[in-house]
Amino acid sequence: MNNKTIFFLIGFMGSGKSLLGKKVAQLMDVTFMEMDELIEKEAGCEIKDIFKHDGEAYFRSIERKILDDIIDKASEAKDTIIVSTGGGAPCFNDNLQRMKENGVVVYIRPSEDILLSRLVNGMDHRPLLRGKTENELRTYIRDTLTIREPYYKGGDWIFNPVFKSKTSNILFLKKLIQRQINSI
Repeated sequence: MNNKTIFFLIGFMGSGKSLLGKKVAQLMDVTFMEMDELIEKEAGCEIKDIFKHDGEAYFRSIERKILDDIIDKASEAKDTIIVSTGGGAPCFNDNLQRMKENGVVVYIRPSEDILLSRLVNGMDHRPLLRGKTENELRTYIRDTLTIREPYYKGGDWIFNPVFKSKTSNILFLKKLIQRQINSI
């Protein structure tokens, strides 16, 4: 079953998936789900602690369970749901295919410079970035995007948040999602 009222926001960490998703969901009065928050709730600890104590493989198994739970819940509810995924979610297992089979996948794609400016201040909260210098972070972003972007581009839409105003980007994404819902 393909439910075109589930919108999975994918993209690199710091791309704005959570902010855009939450704001669009509020404007549309629809459900917003943050996969990372659901993973932390399921695991009973923060993501950084999952990586530290249990490793990435365990994290990815919980991530997949949460994805399946979201899809199950959405298929029962039939309501519009906007889901912010983790940056690696579409790149592991067959998660991207599962998302595409069950909703619309939107790649949020800001420039590398925007990603760097957003991530340089929040590295302590992101286990894959901890301890990197700004130059190392820039290299990490570029190298990781090289690996992940083929997955990201496998989504249904690419959304480049090019407006200077966050509000303009939010309103534009809302318009795209509303147009998709209306076409069902």
